[in-house]
Amino acid sequence: MTSNSNSNDIWKEWVYNIKDVEIQSTVLGRGAFGEVRLAKWRGATVAAKTLHVASDSEIAYETLGHEVELMSRLRHPNLLLFIGVCFDPRPVMLTELMPCSLYDVLESPQKTLMSLEEILEVSVDIVSGLEYLHGHNPVVIHRDISSKNILLGGGRAKIADLGQAKLFGDSALSRQSGMPGAMAYAAPEILTGKYTEKIDIYSLGVLMVQMCCGEYPRIDKREEHLLKAGGMYSVLKSFLPDMLKYQPVDRPSASEIRTKLLSIM
Repeated sequence: MTSNSNSNDIWKEWVYNIKDVEIQSTVLGRGAFGEVRLAKWRGATVAAKTLHVASDSEIAYETLGHEVELMSRLRHPNLLLFIGVCFDPRPVMLTELMPCSLYDVLESPQKTLMSLEEILEVSVDIVSGLEYLHGHNPVVIHRDISSKNILLGGGRAKIADLGQAKLFGDSALSRQSGMPGAMAYAAPEILTGKYTEKIDIYSLGVLMVQMCCGEYPRIDKREEHLLKAGGMYSVLKSFLPDMLKYQPVDRPSASEIRTKLLSIM
């Protein structure tokens, strides 16, 4: 099987020749789905994520095609910009390059607690991106909102790793990779395998608590961290618990959260 020959008419316009991409030695990050390196594409500095997908997997490439089609249509100021895909021979996703992640800020050896203004600005950007995804038809559930998947730069926060849920959701890879996302941020219903976009709201709540108290989330310390966050920023004391409600239906929507955050900025 040759990857380019199997690119269908729907998404072939987003497939670039690997000769146009110069993948460099600088590793920007590694994860369950691939490795991200610095790259040059047609003179521009970009991020290149090589996916761990077998080059002879028909199912993987069919799913990849659907996902490229979706990501090419998702355009929002708070979503990492998708540029295209090439093959080396494994799929390489090209995206815009952002200076750092929220994880880098929160877990830096020289870290300092974020101010309320910074927390609100980052949170509004994240929830604006989620409002767009959740309002898409069909609904797009990110499934992996965490500090590593929020990128920062130019005074803006952007959600990265778009489409991971759909890219691997129905393929054999999903059974190999287990449950979506980092368990530290995961909503309780993830364990059932049946969930809605409200899992992203729960994860955002965990992330906001982390930004407030400066401690990496732990399931066994969820209540402790929540109380600490509310104690540090009283304006969020009655708000954060709603995002972490056990029942998904009791959590606010992305739109409701955005409205609330803007009202207290």
